[in-house]
Amino acid sequence: MKRPARTRVPRSVPLGQYRRTLMAVRRFRLNVVFGVVLLGYGLLLGRLGQLQLVDAAQYRKTWSARHQAPVTIDARRGRIYDRNGYVLAEPKPCVSLAMDPGFEVIKDPASFALRVETLVGADKLSAGIIRERIEAAREPVQRGLVEDVPGWVRLSGVIEDATTVERLWEEAGRTLRERVKGHTYGLLVEPVEGRWYPNRSEAAHVLGRAPSDGVPGEGMEGALDGRLRGTELCATTMRDGRGTRMARGDTVDPDGHRGADAYLTIDLVLQHHLEKAVDRMGNEHQSLEAAGVVLDVRSGEILAMTSRPTFDPNVDAPTLNRVTQGLYEPGSCFKPFTVGWALSEGIVDPYDSIPMPKRVSLDHDPHPVNDDHYVGDGTLVDLLSHSSNTGSAWLAHQLGPERMGVWLKHVFPYEWQAPARGQKPRLRAGTRSGLPYEKGYSRPANDRGLSWVDAHRAGFGQGFAVTPLQIASAFAAFARSDARVVRPRLVREPGAAPCLGPQVMHTKWLGVVREGLVACVEEGTARRAFEGCAWTAAGKTATSQSVQTVDERVARLRGLVVGDKVDTNLCTFVAYAPAYDPQVLVLVLARQLKEDEVYGGSVAGPAVRSVIESTMRYWGVPGDRAISSSPGWLDGEEVR
Repeated sequence: MKRPARTRVPRSVPLGQYRRTLMAVRRFRLNVVFGVVLLGYGLLLGRLGQLQLVDAAQYRKTWSARHQAPVTIDARRGRIYDRNGYVLAEPKPCVSLAMDPGFEVIKDPASFALRVETLVGADKLSAGIIRERIEAAREPVQRGLVEDVPGWVRLSGVIEDATTVERLWEEAGRTLRERVKGHTYGLLVEPVEGRWYPNRSEAAHVLGRAPSDGVPGEGMEGALDGRLRGTELCATTMRDGRGTRMARGDTVDPDGHRGADAYLTIDLVLQHHLEKAVDRMGNEHQSLEAAGVVLDVRSGEILAMTSRPTFDPNVDAPTLNRVTQGLYEPGSCFKPFTVGWALSEGIVDPYDSIPMPKRVSLDHDPHPVNDDHYVGDGTLVDLLSHSSNTGSAWLAHQLGPERMGVWLKHVFPYEWQAPARGQKPRLRAGTRSGLPYEKGYSRPANDRGLSWVDAHRAGFGQGFAVTPLQIASAFAAFARSDARVVRPRLVREPGAAPCLGPQVMHTKWLGVVREGLVACVEEGTARRAFEGCAWTAAGKTATSQSVQTVDERVARLRGLVVGDKVDTNLCTFVAYAPAYDPQVLVLVLARQLKEDEVYGGSVAGPAVRSVIESTMRYWGVPGDRAISSSPGWLDGEEVR
């Protein structure tokens, strides 16, 4: 039988002893508890010290990697102005779209895709494409290859439409609950910089397009990209635990490092007149392609430049700039050079009689040369004014292939690059105007000089090719007293001296060539185009033949079959004015079907006259018909 537990202290235990024992027990327990608490605080302080002093750098790095992300912010791009300060290109606020395709973020991909399509437009971003990208981002998780969906997936490139941009920013400004309810939660609207060209297609080939999405720039936007884009800025973006971007962690000023502005030599008024003249010519004659350039003969500055077909840089992709990238046979525009070279070499005198029959067969040339403009024997002025092929070929024959080749390389210098194994030889040349991808003088791919046949054909501008800008810059030498080629430029540099090239002929005989160019306009192949003009001009027409393959655009324009070969005439006219005080040079070129029976004077002549008249009125230059008989100018003494 068990004894019951004691509930009282036995009377045999003295009360004082009992109390002392109880207090000892309590003190012991209190000490134990205090020791445990003290030990806990010690451990906590030790751990805190370890976190703050020993492992602080590691944890700071981990936190930064998880909650902060550096982002690169492009500086605001500089503006492009014409020579008078009118804006040609300027920054434009745009956006790009990205999304978080996580399962917990976009719970209804179909509704999300339809809503984004409604905001952006089905033509720019369809719901089907959005759903495909969501599924593609989620597929590795569903197959067990990765644990989580990637943070952000790009949905679009740069969106420039002002209405769409405003609508997207309005949606991005809604509350979280409204975005969840409206099925746009997970859509990120990011500000980016676009480009706006207020003049649309005017000067489009000069400006090109700014670089974007890894695509290199075109035109002056690409050539001046380093100056225009400024310095990139680095900012910090804050993110939550899921990696969603919340806010920018620091404040930056994009204007603080914006790109520099650029001023071009283009005059927007003259550009407008050139564009209108080329458009009228194209509409009247249904030109297959066209090009035009206006050049200051004193400084070499390009005042206007256009090419057809053209494009709107705000919406379209750039097309070929035929002024700097199109290679054409100069045709009869080259005859003044042949005459100048023959005079400089002492082969003929100014008043010698030059044989210009209807047809001529020259030594070392199995193919006879025909003349479309039969003149009969005459002077060098007659040769230029009536554009004789046989007379030019005879002069080239007297010069010979060696001297013709030397003069060609002198006026149109090029750099011969020997071909590597398996590659074609290349000729690198051009006017170096500043536009990228410029082409230059092209001739048979060898460096052995001209043959007799090549020399004869080169005498009247066939057998080799140059760009319209090259022939314009070389032709400007006849308007200068030093007979030197001007190097065209597009970037305005006030006070800069003109950059001059080689001398095209001896200045002693410059007056003879000038007299022939004036006679060409007054009484030769361009007389009808300039009848009644208040300003005198000196120029040369050209009509050369070539074969072209019909593409889709030409087939649609003229009702032809794609892929067929058609004969075409390249109609060109280049002139400077006023003839007795040259200030501006204009070149217009158009390609026509040969069946149209059109020529340089009838097609390009009226367009050149229109541009010259508009330029003279714009500059306030009075008509000079009254001084057109002044004899002194032709000697090359009064031209700047």
